[in-house]
Amino acid sequence: LFHKGISQSGSTLSYWAFKNDTTQRAFRYINYFGFEVTTIYELVEYFQNISWQELVIYQRYALTYQEQNQHLTPFIPTLEHEQQWGGEVFLPGPPEALIEFGYVNDVPLIFGLNPIKKVIYEDT
Repeated sequence: LFHKGISQSGSTLSYWAFKNDTTQRAFRYINYFGFEVTTIYELVEYFQNISWQELVIYQRYALTYQEQNQHLTPFIPTLEHEQQWGGEVFLPGPPEALIEFGYVNDVPLIFGLNPIKKVIYEDT
């Protein structure tokens, strides 16, 4: 899939950067807007039609009070399941397991750092 990579300001191996399932977080976020969605397909449709401004401004409502106090970010990588989407998936398992069992590409990788990361999140 990739032959080179750049990781900017983080790693999926960080405790805050990956969850096995973010479905409840996504439903909580959508419900904040007063939408009653019950299926993943309705959820995806909503996210495909919301503006980026709304996503940024209201992102804190996707998190529980405890998650907000841990300074977690609402939109992070999560598992994809072939049975959900019926095709090839980008992230088929937890990153630690994929690395441990060698399901990774050995490619050149650059790590970067951004001194003002989370400014958009923290300012909203």
